[in-house]
Amino acid sequence: MQTIETPRLTLRYLTPSDADFIFALLNMEDWKKYIGDRKIHTVDHARAYIQTTYMPHYDQNGFGNFGVELKETGQLIGTCGIFKRDGLDHVDVGFAFLPGYAGKGYAFEAASQLLDVAKNTYNITTVQGITVPYNKRSIALLERLGLQFVKHLMLPGDDEVLMLFERTL
Repeated sequence: MQTIETPRLTLRYLTPSDADFIFALLNMEDWKKYIGDRKIHTVDHARAYIQTTYMPHYDQNGFGNFGVELKETGQLIGTCGIFKRDGLDHVDVGFAFLPGYAGKGYAFEAASQLLDVAKNTYNITTVQGITVPYNKRSIALLERLGLQFVKHLMLPGDDEVLMLFERTL
């Protein structure tokens, strides 16, 4: 199991035992507004989502969506990951945190370390990021991580225009 350490955080694979956390995260108002409704209506749905969506990425790629824990308490506070996604030429970086932990630098800390691991462990040379144009915090974080706006696009099967950012690692 891959774990990644930062001064304040541990990033680790998500498991079915994290279903309560994933249920809460994916049903946050901001998640639905900025990322989309994943139709996770019960903790059992969240458990199945982890097993069918997150875990196969770990097995196939060695990476995916990592749970982000506070080292001090072991509490899951968000997710940060790199993903192979249809419609993108390179992996993309994504992040989401529970409301009480936004704006404290955790997403930058986790994503910065994850990009280092992407380059040095997985030999990834280019990373992309996508977001809706009205998610100002996500845009600011992608730019702070060194990604630059490339173009607007729509992913296959999606009907919303997204902003595409990119960075060479």
